[in-house]
Amino acid sequence: MKIDHILKLSRLKVKGKEKKELEKEFSSILNFVKKLKELEVKNVKPMTYPIELKNILREDEIFQEKNTSLQSKKLIELAPKTKERSIKVKQVF
Repeated sequence: MKIDHILKLSRLKVKGKEKKELEKEFSSILNFVKKLKELEVKNVKPMTYPIELKNILREDEIFQEKNTSLQSKKLIELAPKTKERSIKVKQVF
């Protein structure tokens, strides 16, 4: 393997023992890639995640508590700034 060429392309300065270790690691990675290329994958469907995920959805339910409108009115009365039936807050961004 041409480790010097790879190091030059990646602009890494590695010498001595560390260079030999890197060469072994690169070699093992390339061997693994070669093994992967040997696999038959024509009938395998592409996927985004290795685990099939399913969204569990439910219907939205509208419910209203007895004193909701009264609570809303009290909350708006206590707010320092309001506009119509909404509470004004400082801009976040």
